[in-house]
Amino acid sequence: MICMQIHVDNVLRRTLNTGLHMVLLWFLSTLASPVLADVVKPALAEISINTDGRYHIEVRASLEALLTGINARYQNTRDAPKAVAYDELRVLPAAKLAVAFKPFEQEFTQRVELNFDGERVPLSITHIDIPEPGYPKVPRISVITLEGNIDRSVKTVSWYYPARFGDNAVRVRQVDEANEKWHWSDWQWLRKDEHSTPFSLTEVFTQQPVTQVISTYLILGFKHILPRGLDHILFILGIFLLSTHMRPLLWQVTMFTVAHTIT
Repeated sequence: MICMQIHVDNVLRRTLNTGLHMVLLWFLSTLASPVLADVVKPALAEISINTDGRYHIEVRASLEALLTGINARYQNTRDAPKAVAYDELRVLPAAKLAVAFKPFEQEFTQRVELNFDGERVPLSITHIDIPEPGYPKVPRISVITLEGNIDRSVKTVSWYYPARFGDNAVRVRQVDEANEKWHWSDWQWLRKDEHSTPFSLTEVFTQQPVTQVISTYLILGFKHILPRGLDHILFILGIFLLSTHMRPLLWQVTMFTVAHTIT
C-alpha cells in the first residue's frame, strides 16, 4: 500500500513538473517573440505661417503605417494584410527606417496637399525625425517636416491628407516673431478623404496694402471725432475762443493732437 502511494506521488510530481515546464517554455517563447500589435493613431499636422515669408509644417505620423498602408480602420494592426511587414519595420533602427522610407517621400509629397488661397503649392520634405524603436505596444511616431515660401498677400491656407494615409487633425499657427504675435487656429479633424476648410491668415500674417491701411485709419479717425468725439470738438473750440492769434492757436491744437495720439 505504501509502495503504491509512493508510485502515485512520483507520477503526480512528474506530471506537475512537466506541466510547469510547458508553461515556462510558453512564457519564454512569448518573450522571445513579442506581439507587436497596436492601433495606429491619426496623424497630427501643425502648419506654422511666419511673417518672414516662410511656412513650416510638422506631420507626426507612423512611417511604418504609411509604408504598409495600415491606418486607423484596423482596430488591431495584426488584422491588416501587411501586418508582418509592419512589425518588421517597427523593430528597424531609425537609420534603416529612414532608408526604407526614402523612396516613399515623393509619393507622400504628391498626395498631401497645401493650398494658399485655393492654389496648390509644391511640397518638399526637409527633415524627418525618427526615434529609435521603443516599447512594442506603442507605435513609433516620427515627425515629417516640410518647408517653403509663402507670399505675404495670402489670406487663407487649406490642407489635405489622403484617406489612404489615415485620419488626421490639422491646425495653423500664425507667427510674427518681430512683434511677438502668435495666433493658433482650432483643430480640424479630417476623415473620409476630406479637405480642411480654409484657415484665415488675416489675424497676424496677411500684410494689408498701404492704401488699405490709410483708408482704414481715416475711417476710424472720422468716427472717433464726429460721432463719438464731441468733447474733442468742444475743447478745440474753447482754445479758439481763448486765443485770437493764429500762431499760438496752431501750436496748441498741434500739441493736443500729438499728446492725444501718444496717449
